[in-house]
Amino acid sequence: MQELTIDTIQQKLTAGELTVRQLVEYYLARIEAIDRAGPRLNAVIEVNPDALAIADALDAERVLARSGDRPERDNVLGPLHGVPVL
Repeated sequence: MQELTIDTIQQKLTAGELTVRQLVEYYLARIEAIDRAGPRLNAVIEVNPDALAIADALDAERVLARSGDRPERDNVLGPLHGVPVL
């Protein structure tokens, strides 16, 4: 997953092949493996303790956008919607 572009991530999120939660879990595991347990780079000082809850909320927004239950102007999700940023 580390080689995926933002465009590919968005395509997979839109197609339902990937969830924001899965992305966040992947990156949290990478941070743990490399930054904390591995070489101990200490490049990441802190992660948001609410990251998984936020991911779930973003996934729910995507479901609503696909269902059409939101006003049309709210159905447009930005290109970084759901993409974890460090």
